[in-house]
Amino acid sequence: MHPENPFLQLVPGRLDALDRRLQSLIWNRGPRLTCEQARPSPNFISIDAAESRPMREIGRYPHYWGKLFDQSWFRVSIPADSTQYPYLEWRDQAEATAYVNGVPWFGFDVAHRRCALPSGVREIWVEATCLQSAIWHPDATGLDPRGSEFTGAWLVSRDDTAWETYHDFRVLLDLLSVERQRNPHIPEPERSGVGYQPPIEEATVLLRRLLRSLDQAADAFDTGGLHALHRHLKGIYRELSWSPAISAAMTGHAHIDLVWLWPERVGTAKAVHTFATVNRLLDQYPEFRFGYSQPASYRAVAQQSGQLMAQVRRHIRDGRWEATGAMEVESDTLLPCGEALYRSLRLGQEGFLDLRGTPSRLLWLPDVFGYSACLPQLMARTGVEYFFTTKLTWSSISRFPHSSFIWRGNDGSEVLAHVMQTPGGYNGAATVKEIQEGQLAYRQSDVHDEFLLPTGYGDGGGGPTEEMCERVRRVSRLGFLPAAEWSTSEDYFDRLAEKRSALPSYQGELFLEYHRGVHTTHGRLKAAYRGAERALQAWESVRCAGSGRKIDESIWRRLVFTQFHDCLPGSSIHEVCQAAGRELEALAEKAHAQAARELSAPRGKPALFNPLPYPRHLVTDVPQNENPVAYFLPALTGAPLDECAAPSPDHPVRAGKTFLDNGILRADFDAHGRLAELTVRGAKVAFARPAAELHLFSDHPRGHEAWDIDRWTLSLGKAANGLLKREPVEQHALRSTLAWSGPIGKASQVTVRYRLEAGSEALGIEYDIDWHEERTLLKAVFPTCYAAPFARYGQPYGSITRPQLPGSPADEAQWEVPGSRWAAVADEGEGAGFWIATEAKYGFSCREGTLGVSLLRAAAITGEDRHYARVIPPALRRNPPSERFSDQGRHLIRLAAGFYNSHGRRESHPSAQAEILFAPFIRYRGPARSCGAPVLQGGESLQPCWAEPLEKGRWVLRLHETLGRRGSAQLRLDGDWTAHAYDPIKDQRTNDPIQEIAFEPYEIVDLLMENRRM
Repeated sequence: MHPENPFLQLVPGRLDALDRRLQSLIWNRGPRLTCEQARPSPNFISIDAAESRPMREIGRYPHYWGKLFDQSWFRVSIPADSTQYPYLEWRDQAEATAYVNGVPWFGFDVAHRRCALPSGVREIWVEATCLQSAIWHPDATGLDPRGSEFTGAWLVSRDDTAWETYHDFRVLLDLLSVERQRNPHIPEPERSGVGYQPPIEEATVLLRRLLRSLDQAADAFDTGGLHALHRHLKGIYRELSWSPAISAAMTGHAHIDLVWLWPERVGTAKAVHTFATVNRLLDQYPEFRFGYSQPASYRAVAQQSGQLMAQVRRHIRDGRWEATGAMEVESDTLLPCGEALYRSLRLGQEGFLDLRGTPSRLLWLPDVFGYSACLPQLMARTGVEYFFTTKLTWSSISRFPHSSFIWRGNDGSEVLAHVMQTPGGYNGAATVKEIQEGQLAYRQSDVHDEFLLPTGYGDGGGGPTEEMCERVRRVSRLGFLPAAEWSTSEDYFDRLAEKRSALPSYQGELFLEYHRGVHTTHGRLKAAYRGAERALQAWESVRCAGSGRKIDESIWRRLVFTQFHDCLPGSSIHEVCQAAGRELEALAEKAHAQAARELSAPRGKPALFNPLPYPRHLVTDVPQNENPVAYFLPALTGAPLDECAAPSPDHPVRAGKTFLDNGILRADFDAHGRLAELTVRGAKVAFARPAAELHLFSDHPRGHEAWDIDRWTLSLGKAANGLLKREPVEQHALRSTLAWSGPIGKASQVTVRYRLEAGSEALGIEYDIDWHEERTLLKAVFPTCYAAPFARYGQPYGSITRPQLPGSPADEAQWEVPGSRWAAVADEGEGAGFWIATEAKYGFSCREGTLGVSLLRAAAITGEDRHYARVIPPALRRNPPSERFSDQGRHLIRLAAGFYNSHGRRESHPSAQAEILFAPFIRYRGPARSCGAPVLQGGESLQPCWAEPLEKGRWVLRLHETLGRRGSAQLRLDGDWTAHAYDPIKDQRTNDPIQEIAFEPYEIVDLLMENRRM
């Protein structure tokens, strides 16, 4: 009767209705299945153990079960006459893994509700974890306060024509939505169909044609049914198909946080859950490719289900599952010391060698909070050519200038890098919008016609879905969009490498302008971690001087596990931080005790061992002696106490009410315990006003409290020393201490101690704090007159300069920065300045000469803030934290300060002082011990940092250049020892011994030490 509908503005509402109609045709529910459940447990129970546990049939729905992180097993009976229903639908708020014949089969979560069942199966076991962590998924609800809401399990059938037709239609509907965004002047239609619908007066040709074609498709459905709609949609795809100008390399991905809003046990369950799902997708979609990092996670899965891991290994061998990533876990790269970061790569590469037969060529770090400038050099040392991240898109002030580029480290090492710059980051869903955004955001599309697009729900969301695989099939046929093809990541980089010569270069760190609080939050955890690093350093030093055996790699793996980027930075829930801290403290205690046992001998005399590659003095208290005693030990050497006693000092330490003086360093203080003057060897530090002043800052980040220190916070500081009163003086010839104590903040107490030892060039500063604040940042502030454009900060290896004067937005964005336990500010040329070293503090600020060290925060602990209440419901926690805010209670924080001259002696440099002043000696009972550590002469910016045992009489001394200088150092050796240049990748040394080390700026140098007699 009427011609075609002329009102295109009415079509979107019609299409929404068609979308709902099609969805209703796909799935057909059969009978609800009989489910039995075992009692929920806070501990892991294997399927073998679960099969012998008592089960109770669930009689009423909805059924609520469990406390947060509880595990529970379900047994589901499948009727024999159910062949018409080949799928299982599982409806539970919790995350779960279905087991068939004792092997993980499929992972259920918000994004994965149904799975195909193997024919003939009569029983399914389901392992469920009482947690819903799908923070990125639109259907996420969180857990009910009564427990996880389980509404049942059903057998269902799927109309495959409806499934195909729905995905054909859905991709075109997504394309329509994206095209509407290119026509912003067109008003959003009123999809309810009520009221005035504004006409579409100006629009692109594609938008009008899509509206018309899809309106006609709806006509076909209304008149001819599903098959007619299916045929019509195929015709639209043919009309829109032509060769695209660029491709999207889709790689299946599941960014699994090993810990975060859940403990390690649940992280393992997530990996099992995801691996099982990916196995099914690889079976269903031959073109699908998936990649996963973290050998620690693969090992955990293998321990829980060797059969599942055997299936994964088969897919790896077939080249469809890509095991890649280079690191043992996706480590933070700013807080670990250089050796620990290096071990993460080395352990990771050993894991990938086992998984795939070759080391990984790609470092995959999508979610880490900044990337150290020493990382390209470490990658080169471990055979890694490529680097990928998405995190730089989170920067709040500056846009990173490149997508594909050559990343050059501070030493000149180069790797090929790709930064994904689309908003979805590592949580891609393969939508038309994401693929279009990827095309538009790819800044090197003029050079390379392909960009990388990870696809799958991350942060424990379960990875890719069937729907994503279906969308990729269809998007690849639409000429308006990039061609979407599945690829492994390393294959993508191999193709990108062909354009290497045309890519831009970027040198230095990849600084993330976000999450600046993670360098400080949960200070106890960071201190425990640093203590464990020092303990392993000491143990390996002892091995170099003794048996030469390597430390069991499982011990290193546990340390490296805590480097995971949501663990060590302190962005995890209380349970994770507490467990990690306790494990690290136990590891350190074990390492020190074992080192002492290995040094000791029957009827041995009391002795000390120096575990550092520096000669050192120790001033220590001795039982039955009222005065401290001084000892001296060469590098990596032990000796009985009566053989290493140091002579009396030329200048004993003098202390007055407001000064300390040892003849080398003099420090003067004001009445409130601030550092008024500091003079070292006649050079006076140029303080602008009294220094070492405590400042409290109101700390209310707009976003994630545990992660962030926002810019306005550093404008809100108030001095807190005003109420401090002087304590009695401790004075000895070898060591003297001054102290001030009193209240700070609303409810906290502090004692500030300044300590000076005979012969020292460093003033020790100790803060003994009982901390009970809320949303507050505490800094020690040192205002100086030094006005060079840059301040210098320690890195895991080497150092880095960052702007400290007012400048560009990118400069100003560095208001709080990481430093590997030391920082310095100076005049240009770095001949005169001021340095600070810390025992285990990593957050710094510097502006116009004022250097600040972040001591403590009182941020809402992750899980106690508003962001993740849906994931961590308070009503379901078994062991809620006693405090809502981080770092409550007592802290002993140790710093040191001195005059900075970058041209001074090796041991006086802050990178050396950060080691020398805080690493404990090892007490034992036994003979003298030595491993022939060389004495370095010249090349003062080259710092020895680690002694690694290889075998008896053979060990490696690792050194790093710290100031960006080239030069050489002479080696003075014990007569029994020779030194050789060493390549750690090839495990090869030079044939001829060397007497001199040549080094380049920021180079890491390996020196192989060999004993001729062994």
